[in-house]
Amino acid sequence: MSPRRSTWAILILLVFIGLVASQSVAAAGPGSSAPPPYLDPDQPLERRVADLISRMTLEEKAAALFHNAPANERLHIPAWGGWNQCLHGIWSRQPTTLFPVPIAMAATWDPALVQSVTDAISDEARALYNLHAEGPHGKHGLVYRAPVINLSRDPRWGRIQECFGEDPYLAGRLGVAYVRGLQGHDPHYLKLASTLKHFAVNNQEQGRMSLSAQVPERMLHEYWLAQFRACVVEGQAQSVMAAYNAINGTPCAVNHLLLTDILRGQWGFQGFVVSDLGGIGHLMDGHHLTTRPEEAVARALRAGCDLDDEQYRDAIPAAVRAGLVSEKVVDQALARVLRVAFRLGVFDPPERVPFSRIPAEVIHAPAHRDLALRMEREAIVLLKNQDGFLPLDPAKLHSVAVIGPAAEYPEYGNYFGVAPKRVSPRQGIRNRLGPGVLVQFAAGCRFLGPANPTEIDQAVQFAHKADVAILFLGTNLPVESEGRDRRDLNLPGAQEQLLEAVVQANPRTVVVLLNAGPVGVRWAKDHVPALLEAW
Repeated sequence: MSPRRSTWAILILLVFIGLVASQSVAAAGPGSSAPPPYLDPDQPLERRVADLISRMTLEEKAAALFHNAPANERLHIPAWGGWNQCLHGIWSRQPTTLFPVPIAMAATWDPALVQSVTDAISDEARALYNLHAEGPHGKHGLVYRAPVINLSRDPRWGRIQECFGEDPYLAGRLGVAYVRGLQGHDPHYLKLASTLKHFAVNNQEQGRMSLSAQVPERMLHEYWLAQFRACVVEGQAQSVMAAYNAINGTPCAVNHLLLTDILRGQWGFQGFVVSDLGGIGHLMDGHHLTTRPEEAVARALRAGCDLDDEQYRDAIPAAVRAGLVSEKVVDQALARVLRVAFRLGVFDPPERVPFSRIPAEVIHAPAHRDLALRMEREAIVLLKNQDGFLPLDPAKLHSVAVIGPAAEYPEYGNYFGVAPKRVSPRQGIRNRLGPGVLVQFAAGCRFLGPANPTEIDQAVQFAHKADVAILFLGTNLPVESEGRDRRDLNLPGAQEQLLEAVVQANPRTVVVLLNAGPVGVRWAKDHVPALLEAW
């Protein structure tokens, strides 16, 4: 090679090395071989947050305000925020421990027991994260959308199974315990980030994307917001979900009074606010505030809604460039999100984060299954026990008729995961009584639909021949669930007809209710010796 060519080769190599070095300096900071402040776990939290934001482009900031934000390889930001549900166990493709629904937990009136349950749930959630396991929305993240602390003021509401009932004090006590169990007890790191739902005055599924709840100010603070305040001030919840609905004409996702003046100004909330799924889009197609995504996004950001599931990523840059919202407001929203991310330890070496050592063996562990059984037993409510009819003495029984649609196909409730050791009421009774007692099962009817005379006749025959009949009645997800309110409180389908026919055949009938929202059981109350609410 000629000297001139050698010189050019050396120059090209030096330029290449310089480019690589300049990229390293951009990440690590000028004149430093140490990690940048945001990657240094010994730096103060606020310095780490500010340092990272200062290195991000507007497009990178917008992408980070997406609820399932992808990894940013340039800045070594992991994909950490994938959300999930854990109302009564983890919503997962992998078997985990399934607990009773929250309305059943509420029936225990036991905050310590609720916290034990969410301690177990959060252990399993961290173990799944450590395994990099897949959930319904990709890799399991560390932000869990629970608890639901809305109040069941209308007993026809379809999501009563997800909440703690109609009393703000009880919902507040159980909500605080729930949040503490999810988020853990380490002074520096969060086990999970708990998202309180749905802020606020959310008590109706029909029209929820467009309706406006009209609420006097005193009622708003003393009833609808009291349990949220407890979970923020005492429980230190790190995330709040803005509800779909409006309050007094202003949608929650753009409600400055709600998200900034009350939540942050009065209660001192330090976490981030996320819209409900599609909530920013519904500002346009539901509430008709605007037809422009960038305007909807700008209004939500200015009100204090920090994170979104679809609109922010694409519309934030356009909104900033159009002058609808300043980049400073975007930075404020991002800072709230990043504070939680740093406290979850996603930027730190695993050895610094105590929860990274939670092993896979905790998932569906025997101790957790025992805890689920204890919670279920504590939740059952004895509504009637005439003349000490219960408990039944197995030694005195020769035959039992197990009847009802809920005896073989009980509902787990909204957002349930995989239950690997499912035991139906019919099977549980058979296991408990053993081979010496004849147990016959007849569904009698479906949860919904008209009566089938053949099915009812079979149930009546079994009941007539049995020493005692145990009738399992209630509701399922097609009756009450997210997006589905009830029109009345009657037992659905032909269950009332089945009830009366069975009791006429055998007055020694125990009725067990497996439902979430209340059901009318006036006839049963007057005609059966024992009645239980088992959820």
